[in-house]
Amino acid sequence: MGRAGEPVPTPRFWRVWWRGLAAVVVLIVVAIVGGMLSGTDEDEEAEGVYAQVRLVLADQLRPRDCVLAGSLFDLGPRERAAAEKVSVTSCWGPHDGVVFGRMPLAGTAAETPGGGFAGPAKVREAARLGCAERFAEESRDPYSHDFTIQALYPVTRTEWEKGRRTVVCWASAKGLFQEGEDGMSLFDHHDLDEQQEAFHQALKPLTRARAERPDEEESLRTERRWAASMKRAVEETVRRLRFDDGMGHFGTAAAADLADVLATQVPAWDAAAKAEDEDAYGDARGEAELEHSFGTGMAEARQVLLLPPVITE
Repeated sequence: MGRAGEPVPTPRFWRVWWRGLAAVVVLIVVAIVGGMLSGTDEDEEAEGVYAQVRLVLADQLRPRDCVLAGSLFDLGPRERAAAEKVSVTSCWGPHDGVVFGRMPLAGTAAETPGGGFAGPAKVREAARLGCAERFAEESRDPYSHDFTIQALYPVTRTEWEKGRRTVVCWASAKGLFQEGEDGMSLFDHHDLDEQQEAFHQALKPLTRARAERPDEEESLRTERRWAASMKRAVEETVRRLRFDDGMGHFGTAAAADLADVLATQVPAWDAAAKAEDEDAYGDARGEAELEHSFGTGMAEARQVLLLPPVITE
């Protein structure tokens, strides 16, 4: 105890405790501020991408528009196709699909001989076939992706009478994250060399047939008809690879290898086309799709042709 008039000394324990507490507080503040600063660039980048999202009327979509379609995928195929508005975003950021064409319905099965509205079923069929044809023309290397063709046709009798008679074609595909070095595009803006153009032309029948895949809601009859179309398309593509003059660009071995790989699908598609019930059809189609997946033979052929690897996951 100190003498009278002298201050009582503070115990050393309390001085150390307060200093330790202060140090902990400082560390916490530094960690919080550092985390905020480190996340600033990422937050700004994310905000920059999503700030560009805009809602667009279906009949105002244009080729090369990149779409965010998450909410659309929650709908059934026909509800999705009838959507009147779609979110469009920058192609340099994450996106679900790319618009590749607009197709007028005038002069198709969707129009009656007198110029009237032939009904929603005819519109749906015209949209499916028309978008498949357009995709076969526009896509440069569809085998780089596991693609699905989508069509927007919010065309009713009322809209038809108002003059809104256009289908918007877009493709959703695995691997469509962004354009540039880190991404791949279904629609290459650059010219193809002779080898790649020959590949593109030879695969057109198969590309078109795969793009015509019917919705899951369609009847077994429609599914079987599509399977028969796939069989014919594979056979035509194999013939082109083996015998067309343009296949000289491949080199004999590469063209033959590619044809052999594709030809393995034919028996399975034939079985799917002749299936007597949905279970038999599902089994046969599953086998056909498995054969369509890209094994060693396809990978080697693509490497010879200087084409990029295939995205299947």
